[in-house]
Amino acid sequence: MPKEEVTGQSQKLAMSTIHRIAWRTIIQMLMLFLLFWIPWGISVLITLFVFEAKGLSSADYIVFGALIIYGIGNLILAVLFFATIGSYLKLSSEGLEYHRWPLNMIACKWSEVERIAQGRVIGKPFATLMIRRNKVGREISLGIATLGSARHKLVALSDFRGWPDGDLAIELKQYAPRLFAEGTDILKQM
Repeated sequence: MPKEEVTGQSQKLAMSTIHRIAWRTIIQMLMLFLLFWIPWGISVLITLFVFEAKGLSSADYIVFGALIIYGIGNLILAVLFFATIGSYLKLSSEGLEYHRWPLNMIACKWSEVERIAQGRVIGKPFATLMIRRNKVGREISLGIATLGSARHKLVALSDFRGWPDGDLAIELKQYAPRLFAEGTDILKQM
């Protein structure tokens, strides 16, 4: 019995595609990382030279303690930087998987993807997939902004290669055309 050949369209539907973080996102994280690491390193070196030259006083212990706390914050930033590099979004005809090590992994069917939210941060456009949660989660209100979402899991599409004018956008239109229905065409608005 001859094997059926799979044409381009049906082959694409049967496979899954992995989308990696865009270089612009990695560079932004690297700049943030360096913005904090360089001053911390300089501060530690200056403090060590001062400690060596004049000895330690009680105020010096407070400064040194503050530098240690600052250094711990920098280590957390380093973990976030390396987590960004390893992140990916996997799309298939069944749904999507979003991996952001070590923070989270989201897997869902296309029916759970509610919409694509858009906005601007510091004048730059962004787009985020809003995925319904099975149970209500947590959010932190900061007065002028909210971190997280109680009702949605979020995937920042703008962080990935192929958004808004590449393979990622094309595949999302293929797998979830309702997200781009009349009046909600995100690609035209960006």
